[in-house]
Amino acid sequence: MDRKLAEVAEIRMGYSFRSRIEGAPEGNWSVVQMKDIDEDSRLHYEALVTIQADLGSPKQVLQKGDLVFRSRGQINTAALVDREIDQVLLASPLLLVRPKRDVVPQYLQWWINTPATQAALSELAEGTSVRMVSKESLQKLEVPVPSLEIQKAIAELASMAAREQELLAELSRLRRRWSDVVLCDLANRKANSVMNRGG
Repeated sequence: MDRKLAEVAEIRMGYSFRSRIEGAPEGNWSVVQMKDIDEDSRLHYEALVTIQADLGSPKQVLQKGDLVFRSRGQINTAALVDREIDQVLLASPLLLVRPKRDVVPQYLQWWINTPATQAALSELAEGTSVRMVSKESLQKLEVPVPSLEIQKAIAELASMAAREQELLAELSRLRRRWSDVVLCDLANRKANSVMNRGG
């Protein structure tokens, strides 16, 4: 059954800072920004900027299971908050997507990041030089919502597929390194052989 994203998740705008975010090593808040999400839509917690600020109780505080949606740019994917975190704030133009109880966060992340959904988001994006998917447009997206069991199965298979791609990429990197070592060794032997003959 298809449902609008606004029906299966709460969507909030990221916190809008009035000035540039200035880091403070001993600060009381960590901030998630666009740069903290890599090309594989993974959130890098170790790189978060820490700030000192009296913000009260902002609605953009992240928790485990939330999705962080890239509303601006050529890629409009979502990253998953996959661990318990404390005092972490989401900055605009990112959007906070908090799935409701009948939706598995990993499933919703997978669905948002599929090529079909990315194509739909591309059509919804506004602007020319800087493209942006608005909160309102995101809320209207139709989401297929199967049973929790099927959602969990899809999420697990998607995770396994992503892990397989990571392992294949690592294997390719190791093969290139091994190939370079072998070829360099061959080149050095050849050069030494020529020098010895010349001597």
